[in-house]
Amino acid sequence: MLTGRIHLYRSFSEFKILPMYKRFKKLPLQCKHDRVGAAAVEFAIVAPLFFLFLLGIIDVSRMVMAQTVLVNASREASRVAIIQGSTTAEVEETAVQFAEAGLINGVTVVVNVTQSQFNDTEFVTVTLTVAFDQVSWSGILMVMGDRLITGSTTMRREIY
Repeated sequence: MLTGRIHLYRSFSEFKILPMYKRFKKLPLQCKHDRVGAAAVEFAIVAPLFFLFLLGIIDVSRMVMAQTVLVNASREASRVAIIQGSTTAEVEETAVQFAEAGLINGVTVVVNVTQSQFNDTEFVTVTLTVAFDQVSWSGILMVMGDRLITGSTTMRREIY
């Protein structure tokens, strides 16, 4: 009777008795043949989730960039709006030019002028709006739906 020993066959002609600890040393080598396709299966499971996550990060970054571009375009358009004698068409044209320079197309521009109650000052508000689906490159964030991205700036214009 052999206690503590395991019989392993290396070939048909060879027979060897190994102690238990040597068997466990060779176990990773024996199991290597069983894991030949494991990396491919793991990659097939993990890769779509990784790329989905990566494209989601790109879309969120694009959304934040678009919001920053809209705020900067509204600021530049507000600077044009506070100049005496400027027209609404000039303000809208400036806003659209700055938005298109930042690769944001389909911008809606709203110019609102509010009179102050206490002195001879007007407040000019320029608001730019664009739909998220016009900004998204990959369309991964479909949960955003018809959300709007806006940028708004209010500046003071003195009346002479």
